[in-house]
Amino acid sequence: MDMSRWSWTVSLAAFGVACAVNSQAHAQAPQGDEASADAAADGEDGAETSGGLGDIVVTAQRRGENLQKVPIAISAVDSAMASAMGIKTSQDIIAAAPAVTFAETSSGANITIRGVGGSGSAADEAANAVYIDGVYQAAAPALVFNLIDLERVEVAKGPQGTLFGRNSTGGVIQIITRNPTSSPSGSVSLGYGNYGTVEAQAYFSGGITDNLAGSIAGYSSYQKSGWGTNVLNGRDAYRGRSTVVRGNLKWDIGEDTTAVATYMYSDGRTPAANGSSIVPGLRTVTAGGVAGTTNVGFYNINQNFDSFREVKQHQVALTFDHDFGWAKLVNISAYSHTRNHISQDSDYGPADPSHVDLINPVTTFTNETQLLSDSGSPVRWTLGAFYMYNKIALSPSTFGGSNFASVGGFQTVDDASRTNSYSIYGQTTVPVFEGTNITGGLRYTVDDRSLQGTLTNGSGVTVFDATTTDKKLTWRLALDQQITRDILGYISYNRGYKSGLYNIATPSQPSVGPEVVDAYEVGLKTQWFDNKVRLNVAGFYYDFTGIQLRATASTGTSFLLNAASAKIHGVDVDLTLAPSRNLTIHASGSYLHSRYGSFTNALFYTPRATGGLIQSTGDATGNDLVYSPKWVGDIGANYRIPTSVGTFSIAGNVYYNGGLYFDPQNRFRQGEYVLLNSSLDWTDESDSFGLRFWVRNLTKEKYYTSMNVSTFGAQYFPGAPRTYGVTAHSKF
Repeated sequence: MDMSRWSWTVSLAAFGVACAVNSQAHAQAPQGDEASADAAADGEDGAETSGGLGDIVVTAQRRGENLQKVPIAISAVDSAMASAMGIKTSQDIIAAAPAVTFAETSSGANITIRGVGGSGSAADEAANAVYIDGVYQAAAPALVFNLIDLERVEVAKGPQGTLFGRNSTGGVIQIITRNPTSSPSGSVSLGYGNYGTVEAQAYFSGGITDNLAGSIAGYSSYQKSGWGTNVLNGRDAYRGRSTVVRGNLKWDIGEDTTAVATYMYSDGRTPAANGSSIVPGLRTVTAGGVAGTTNVGFYNINQNFDSFREVKQHQVALTFDHDFGWAKLVNISAYSHTRNHISQDSDYGPADPSHVDLINPVTTFTNETQLLSDSGSPVRWTLGAFYMYNKIALSPSTFGGSNFASVGGFQTVDDASRTNSYSIYGQTTVPVFEGTNITGGLRYTVDDRSLQGTLTNGSGVTVFDATTTDKKLTWRLALDQQITRDILGYISYNRGYKSGLYNIATPSQPSVGPEVVDAYEVGLKTQWFDNKVRLNVAGFYYDFTGIQLRATASTGTSFLLNAASAKIHGVDVDLTLAPSRNLTIHASGSYLHSRYGSFTNALFYTPRATGGLIQSTGDATGNDLVYSPKWVGDIGANYRIPTSVGTFSIAGNVYYNGGLYFDPQNRFRQGEYVLLNSSLDWTDESDSFGLRFWVRNLTKEKYYTSMNVSTFGAQYFPGAPRTYGVTAHSKF
């Protein structure tokens, strides 16, 4: 047991409980932020009485607006909804937005929205942008994280570029945390679950001086036992831990000026990435007299090299706001450094053809400046400028084993890809008739990219030095009509763009070209029966070209290619009901039809009798896109039962995935599966202390979160088994 981490977990909880017990303040935890204030200034309706649904304020257009008034397909949940749905980590966002597929890989996260996703490796910048409090998260290895200090989550589907710093081709995920408040408030929790898992979380906020407030949030978890065993040496497999600390300082410089400084630290090993196994029905490769082996159990592994992924990140940010009256100026500066350490048994078995040890640091600096029109202006406009410096490196990374015998038994890569991105953008919304608005936006992006480094093996040292520049104009056009007070209709056309990539794992490969998505969407946002029913529907069609995909060559090295174009169309549906004051029901679903165009150079694989796979080139034209399920959906409910001894809340959420493919060949597939999460929560009459009993994956569903296909075989990373536990929580 890692006693230092165990002690940190218990100490955090003990400190929080002591503060809660000794505090005389009983202020409620802060709700809302400046976005809520903006929405109120816009004259948005508040929550209805007698059990109606309250408005959800979103910032998809970089200002606080009622979700139902924004002509963009958005899935959004606040902290209470997220808790009821069992959303605790970034991976869990799929429960709130079924159009999102979150694949955890050996190197990080691969996020797909409506069939548009990343290349398949966290060594590359993501296609779908993730923001935490307006700060772009460029390091894909760090996109697997715990959600702490949460205010709400927003998922804007479709290309986003005329309102956000970094362009994105598939969509934007925004994580919004709570702002510090001058009134003392806080919360603490301590939980214990199966696999010997201890979790502690704490949040404290309060005034430091008359115009300075601060908050600190912490989370720690330690999993004593793994989900399975390495049968070769008896060690645990799939065991994880996590530590996250976040601190904010909010300075009200004057009546119209505010500055918020943020520091965030995280360190973790997620369970799914700390192991891997061969797909059932296949055999690992044979080498050195060691025979290939078959799958030894869904959560067991059979490896002679330990596999793990450890990610550490430091991030600082400064957000400055000044209200001129006629417009608001916002500037967000941020710096982050992420260190991703990967050790992997590449053949997934006891033979020794290949193993890797990668140090993958990512350093990013961003600065975004925006000028936004006054919230009361009839013509709304936004102007912005964005700069990003991003360095993704392998420093160093060593590939070894018999597979590299021809080059001295090893190969070391020490290189870095650097991007300097410059962009200007703007968007304006003009009313043309009563209830009718036209929106237009433009963005111009210049990405200067370079690759420098060396490749060393027994044959010598090879030096690489390359540069390239991508430039692109993208846009948004939209028309929306407020058909009635409670019905909004809209139609839009967006062009999304992602710049080309260098392959730092194989620096000898030339750069691949950019991706472009032309997205057409029509939607309705409706509310019915005195806000007791909220139904939003969106239909879309995408023309997707220059698709970036990563694959593994027969030598074991990876390479990038621009795959065929693709046609994607589908429908998203979000439904929320509040039949009574104490019952809320949420359901959402997505249908997706995605097909590759002419794709005659796709990699195909067939099983080899002695183990591993035989690689060839095949025609994937007409096949489904990877990580793009045809049908997904979820339904959840939260029922509150007030009693004389406190309030009981029963919550449950069912997530359905109709299945998806992991390779363009469409040979390796995750079939349909269902995940059921449930909880029973009791809170005392003062609403200051409670107990929550929870269970996740109640039915013990076995499913793959991702898969890596190569000549060594098909390696999967499993979703979590059934987990359950109890959490004590308190707030003041």
